Amino acid sequence: MPGVQVPPGEVTLAQLDSAIATTSTNTNSVNTLGTPYADPAAEELRQKLNELILTARRS
Repeated sequence: MPGVQVPPGEVTLAQLDSAIATTSTNTNSVNTLGTPYADPAAEELRQKLNELILTARRS
């Protein structure tokens, strides 16, 4: 889904703050992987992916 198109130009600090404030909600529809894996390498990857998703949410 494309974002709002605006003419190029300067961005105010208020506009930048407003845009940044809502970016963490972009990951809300991405579920973490809940089922552990028996393979240690796959489990480590699953845990790191979950960590990345949760960090992106800034929660």
